[in-house]
Parts: sequence; structure tokens; C-alpha cells
Amino acid sequence: MAVDGGLCAFHADPKRAAQLGRMGGSKNRRHDPLRSETEPLRPPQTAKEVKDLLAEAMAGIHAGRLEPRMGSVIAYLGTALLRAIETTDYQERIEALEESDKKG
Repeated sequence: MAVDGGLCAFHADPKRAAQLGRMGGSKNRRHDPLRSETEPLRPPQTAKEVKDLLAEAMAGIHAGRLEPRMGSVIAYLGTALLRAIETTDYQERIEALEESDKKG
């Protein structure tokens, strides 16, 4: 759609195009509302820590501090991490039982 001079709206006003680009770019900035600026996020190590992180994410979504899409990612990764924690726990228990069986 051409405006004055036969140029499109962006080429007719380069400053406006730059302004719109900055506005769009600011939407792509990463901000983690679950993370404190003073306290770095430590990956959850236990099932309870995963549960707490998931609960915090749910509260963040409900309060509008966290995008639902990011909540979906956290839930997906949290589920995978819970499985890994459970598998590791089972493996450690099996190894402990095998070790005690060798001794006894």
C-alpha cells in the first residue's frame, strides 16, 4: 500500500519503522519473574523442589507474572526431571540392596 511519494508506510517514514521495530523487539526480551535478581536459580535436585517450582510457576501464571507458554515449558521439563529423579532414586536403592546382599 503506497503513501506519499509512492513508498510504503515503512519506507516513507524510516523513523516510524525503527520505532515499531524497537517495540516489537522489546516483546522478545527474556524476563524470568520466578527468578530473583539477587538469588540465581538453582536447578531442582529433589522431587519436592520440582513440586515447589511447579507450584510457583502455577501461581505466577495465575497472577499474570508468567506467560502460560513458559509455564507449559516448565511443566514439561519438570515432568522429565521428576522421572529422572525417580529413576536415579530407584537405581540407588537397587545398588544399596545388591551391596547389602553381597555382605549378608
